Amino acid sequence: MLTETDWDDLREMLTLLEPFKIVTMLGQERGMRYGSVATILWGMDILLDLLEKAKAQARPNDSSFKKAINLSWKLLDKYYQLTDKSPVHIVSLLLDPRMKFQYFERQWPQVWLEDAKAKVRRFYNQYRQQEEATAQELTPQVQQTTVSTENVTKQVTTPTSLDIDTWLFGPTVQRKKDELDDYLGQAVLDFPSKEEREAFDVMEYWRGHLRIGPTLSRVFFDLASIPGMSVELERVFSG
Repeated sequence: MLTETDWDDLREMLTLLEPFKIVTMLGQERGMRYGSVATILWGMDILLDLLEKAKAQARPNDSSFKKAINLSWKLLDKYYQLTDKSPVHIVSLLLDPRMKFQYFERQWPQVWLEDAKAKVRRFYNQYRQQEEATAQELTPQVQQTTVSTENVTKQVTTPTSLDIDTWLFGPTVQRKKDELDDYLGQAVLDFPSKEEREAFDVMEYWRGHLRIGPTLSRVFFDLASIPGMSVELERVFSG
């Protein structure tokens, strides 16, 4: 028969397993806000924190329940360490303008934060170099088109006596823009209530930034298309 201690362990086990179920179901969503790879890192952070608190509670070291908690933590930490092999987990969180690096500053040690920033920079530079190479390949075609439509171009770009654009926004200054620095230099989006923060659509945000931040927008949509769980059978079953 189960002892009173056994019943206490079962009650605590249910409390511990509930967050595991919630995070797992969110990761299995399809076409929803939590179904992408951006869910992985913070989901594991939450679960590891729960297990660490459970480990710290006073109970006999030889108890079966304590052994189970220790083994659970070791297994989850093993998979957590594997996320360090790819920067996509960090970048996908960073590109949520409600968090940026503030999430990592709250939850991670400083030494991890410096490494994360370096990984984000390298990842972003890869995209930027690809786009610059593509732009150079397309340059001759653009020049040829400009020559063939010279008369039309002159008609369109002829200055007028009323320059509304300059009046409204000031003179245009061409500069080499670093989208990542600009994005991180802006304040994290703040909302007056939890409901409004949760209602914010990250995808709509990046759709609206396709022109002013084309490289980061492409990074976001590439990563948002990666499902949090790759086993399609489980995703369909949970859906």
